[in-house]
Amino acid sequence: CDWSSDVCFSDLQQEDLRVTDPSGRELAVLVDRPPAPVAQETGVSSFENRLEGTNTVIVVATGTRQALASIVLETPGRYFLKAVQLEASDDGVAWTAVDRGIPVFREWGAEKLDLPLSGRSAAYLRLTVADVRSAPVPFTGARLRLEPAPAPEPVPVGASIAARDEFSGETVLTVALD
Repeated sequence: CDWSSDVCFSDLQQEDLRVTDPSGRELAVLVDRPPAPVAQETGVSSFENRLEGTNTVIVVATGTRQALASIVLETPGRYFLKAVQLEASDDGVAWTAVDRGIPVFREWGAEKLDLPLSGRSAAYLRLTVADVRSAPVPFTGARLRLEPAPAPEPVPVGASIAARDEFSGETVLTVALD
């Protein structure tokens, strides 16, 4: 930005931006941005589910020590709404509550089967699905979404507006790059 004239490139709404060399010849320029990081999905090492009273208890061995974005449940169930308690463990014995009352559902084409883990790593996950208000749902598997790698840091390039010329329907900025 050229703060003295209150002009900033992000504020420009022009249809055409051309870059020229000092002799006035147009240059082809590629503005390259690194791709946004994408969470990868992976399967779980083991998946067990059982009925315990009025709950379905699912125990998953993650098979990874990577940071987890979420766990996604798989089910052929068509119409349901359940609350889930999510716990994590490093040894499968001592459990730590991650969240309670997380809704999972599939209703009329809409679904939410993704339970957030917010970058937590765990060897085991235990999901307790409340079946108090409706019949149990057959959960058949799960997938893990791994936390994406951080985006690369942008490389700053020094620039300043060396000149600004106004013509009818056209503004020409001369930018000096470091």
